[in-house]
Amino acid sequence: NILKSLDHMSIVKFITTSNFDFGMGEYFGLVMENCEGGNLASYLKELVESKKKACDNSILRWVTQLVMALGYCHEKNIIHRDVKPANIFMMPDKMKVSIKVNNCIKENRLNLATLIFQKQMKRLRFLRRKKEL
Repeated sequence: NILKSLDHMSIVKFITTSNFDFGMGEYFGLVMENCEGGNLASYLKELVESKKKACDNSILRWVTQLVMALGYCHEKNIIHRDVKPANIFMMPDKMKVSIKVNNCIKENRLNLATLIFQKQMKRLRFLRRKKEL
């Protein structure tokens, strides 16, 4: 339901879920909008290998689209847990990027408070161990 609720120009559209069989057993998967331009990691690798650089305007456009997509998710209390170039998809003209959001969680204040508490406890344990040494 979380993925179905997202409707933003820079977020890959969720279509449906399905079971797939590739001859090695059945797998559950998500069917998402096709982004024919590949992902940002592959594109950056191509640039490096061809000793080319992305122009500043393209980089600014990609970052802007990414920030807008993440802002939209955050407004809906959704946190993406794996933002990286491999999860940023591109359209064929390389002008538009879309973020894949299948690795996200719906956050609420209790979850956030729990996360902050857990981090503080880890820090305290680390400091206590360091003091004991």
